[in-house]
Amino acid sequence: MAAERGKSERLVLDTSVLVPRDLRRLLLTLADLGAFEPVISPGIVGEWRYRVRRDGAAALAEMEAVRTRLLSRWPGAEVAPREADLMILSLPDPTDVHVLAAAIAAGADGILTANKRDFPRRTLARHGLLRHDPDPWLSVMLAEDPARMKTALEVTFEMRGAPLLARLRQLGLRRFARALGAEGIVGQEAPGQKSRQ
Repeated sequence: MAAERGKSERLVLDTSVLVPRDLRRLLLTLADLGAFEPVISPGIVGEWRYRVRRDGAAALAEMEAVRTRLLSRWPGAEVAPREADLMILSLPDPTDVHVLAAAIAAGADGILTANKRDFPRRTLARHGLLRHDPDPWLSVMLAEDPARMKTALEVTFEMRGAPLLARLRQLGLRRFARALGAEGIVGQEAPGQKSRQ
């Protein structure tokens, strides 16, 4: 279901975009700035918790703090899938069905995921959903509102210039890094304000 004109999209954040710390911080900063409305589910939170637990108690505590803040900022952002949907929906990886079911239950516009293989566009389209890959999606967000993206980058990252572009490429955001370089938005390397995401 497409977002209404002037209304930000409601997007499910798959575990694949929540686990990488810098990517998660950038996405949630953009959400704070009105780029989209984030949605998670108990199943996504469970996967997220399982993935960060191996990084130790500090990483787990940070994850729980981010979840708490997300739910405080967007009440109702955590949506449980309907049991009936879990029974009838299918994806290439059955363990991802809960993400699709949550998106349907939430009335989301799409799923923001780095997992292209297990969320085929055609399958999602049958349910009125879009699949957004982080790299091209961020590039579109940059084109739509360069000032907002510049603010989000300043809040999220301490680095500027070439080091920032290099970090974005490490995150697999190569197209986005190229677009930032072309726009000259990354600026010079200087201390920035840390995000609390």
